[in-house]
Amino acid sequence: MTPEKTEILHVTPHLGGGVGRVLLNYIGVALAKGQRHSLMCLDYANPWAKSKALENNITLRDNMFWKRKELREAVKKADILAVHWWNHPLLYSWLASENLPETRALVWSHVSGFHSPQIITREILFWPDVFAVSNPISFNAPAVAELSHAEKERRLRLIFSSGGLSHVENYAVKEHSDFRVGYLGTVDYAKMHPGFLEMSLASAGEDTVFAVAGGPSHEALRREAEELGAGDKFEILGPIENVGEFLSTLDVFGYPLIREHYGTGEQVLIEAMAVGVPPVVLGRGSEELVVENGVTGLVAEDPEDYALCVRRLKDDPELRSTLSRTAREKARKRFAIENTVTAFDSVYAELMERPKKRRSLKGKGVSSGMDRVFLLSQGPDAARVYQKLEKAELSGSPSPDVGVLTSISWAETKGSVYHYASFFPENSRLKKLSELMTAVNPLKGGRYSN
Repeated sequence: MTPEKTEILHVTPHLGGGVGRVLLNYIGVALAKGQRHSLMCLDYANPWAKSKALENNITLRDNMFWKRKELREAVKKADILAVHWWNHPLLYSWLASENLPETRALVWSHVSGFHSPQIITREILFWPDVFAVSNPISFNAPAVAELSHAEKERRLRLIFSSGGLSHVENYAVKEHSDFRVGYLGTVDYAKMHPGFLEMSLASAGEDTVFAVAGGPSHEALRREAEELGAGDKFEILGPIENVGEFLSTLDVFGYPLIREHYGTGEQVLIEAMAVGVPPVVLGRGSEELVVENGVTGLVAEDPEDYALCVRRLKDDPELRSTLSRTAREKARKRFAIENTVTAFDSVYAELMERPKKRRSLKGKGVSSGMDRVFLLSQGPDAARVYQKLEKAELSGSPSPDVGVLTSISWAETKGSVYHYASFFPENSRLKKLSELMTAVNPLKGGRYSN
């Protein structure tokens, strides 16, 4: 069956933000090529996503977790089910269901997969026919690296995460008088480095301005900057709509993230390079495989080196100009949306050679309780920490070391125990685990150490 005749159903936890842009742009291009795609969200699709879907003639339904009959029929009808995966309570609950019809299945991971709660588990690797990573860094995630050579050959593929660059292709850096370093994306210490303000100030010259766009914690960041006596050095803009316009006002894209962040595609990095804004990143994750050190940007070794790299680009306009030109040229070629379409088509052709079959996470010993599903989703090391917390409370002994957990484990969402408890409040064990985690929260004393 040709790609044009294959029915592809995409299922995602929710839709909006970076993954939403990637997915909607990809499906829009695929539909224009005559392919047949539809999209369902288990939870919500935000207003921007709904508008974008309408603009691109994409069939989009949301809140499907609570419309199980319709979702089941859509899966049954499709030739291929493409699951866009990160640890989300509704997605894991759905995948653990025994009621899924036979299907050919692709899982496209949108997380790097190294750290709980956004960790790639053996169970999620074996659920689909093909598990595709969105950045080569994920090939080194523990559960992936432990696969046999034969399993890697059979199951693993790479579909690099890129939503295309049409929305920024007409932008370039504008002339301006000051030196502007920008950050765009998640403004929260669940992703950005906790020393962001200090690292930025360490790189500052008299005419340096730091522009920060995004949310949700932008007002808290503004207050922190004011408490440091540096409110005048930071333009805290909150969420913005026109990415290209913002990037065109910058000299450098400063993007220092926490060690345990789970991003892969980092669309804002790609967009910045496509506009011609050289990035400076920390060498600790997927950023290293997006930015070529000394070619399209600079990769710093640590926070001190980050400040030196930003200052180096300020003091060396010739280097900055060279990186800008190369970044613009390479990003527009390497991350073209056509590359994403081609990679997907190759996987679809593979899958159509395989029969439909039933599948369930319960085949790996998961009980119907969402507390058990939660523990499975965290990976074995983190699951043992939660179990030790329970045992310590029962015995009255001191709380165990929670060092294997990351700061994201205390986030309200992002696959944390609080996230699971919010969707399944009737589960008493999830409620108790939430209370135990609050009691040992390292963030109570300030920002999480990184």
